[in-house]
Amino acid sequence: MTSRLRNVQIDVPADGYGGAVDFWAAALGGQPVAIDGGRFTRMEGMAGLLGLHLQRLDDGPARVHLDLEADDVDATVDLMVDRGATLIGQGAGGPVLADPGGNLLCVCATGTGEHLRAPTDDDARLHVLVIDVPSASFQQTGDFWGHVLGIEAERLPAPFDAYIRVENAPAVGGPIRVLVQDIGADAVPRLHLDLHVPDGAARNRHVDRLAGLGGTVVERTYPWTVMTDPVGTVFCVVPDKPDPQ
Repeated sequence: MTSRLRNVQIDVPADGYGGAVDFWAAALGGQPVAIDGGRFTRMEGMAGLLGLHLQRLDDGPARVHLDLEADDVDATVDLMVDRGATLIGQGAGGPVLADPGGNLLCVCATGTGEHLRAPTDDDARLHVLVIDVPSASFQQTGDFWGHVLGIEAERLPAPFDAYIRVENAPAVGGPIRVLVQDIGADAVPRLHLDLHVPDGAARNRHVDRLAGLGGTVVERTYPWTVMTDPVGTVFCVVPDKPDPQ
């Protein structure tokens, strides 16, 4: 029994919620649609294979979590717990769990899917989901996500051996890539998003555009640029075709 990735959910403190909604709508070319009296916002019509929602928090820091969907929620939760997840409680959409690395996820009943569109040549699209975990739970977390998504998890060779890849993971808009990343012994687990663009020139244009919308450049490395949104959510802008070194 496997699950499908439905959407990434950015959880935002109330005082930064409006700005975060505006930023991500402009960043990904989506139309924000308020749900549940504005507690949630769904981005409709954005390019990509995975949906994006934002949630207004009553308290707590900004963070990212995943919504998965399953035909049999109870059986899927049992499978996840058997594979090392921790059941935390009940959320608005379904049970809330933490994966073996400590990252949050919700399991929802199968729905109608996200309203996505095919990307154009110059879109920034949500393309890779990166699950950042401490070293001690790295292998277990990679194996967990492979089991949950029904894809064999692959430890990459050096110099990329800090990653476990789950290729062609099922998502509501089509298969995507999931990477589990070892971020060090004392690191705090988190999820981050990779926005993909066609090439290095497009990366530079989008980084400048996103900075103008309120994003912050954290680090420029080869071949991607690390940024944060207005409330501190980490994401990377990654070219499909890297510049020659």
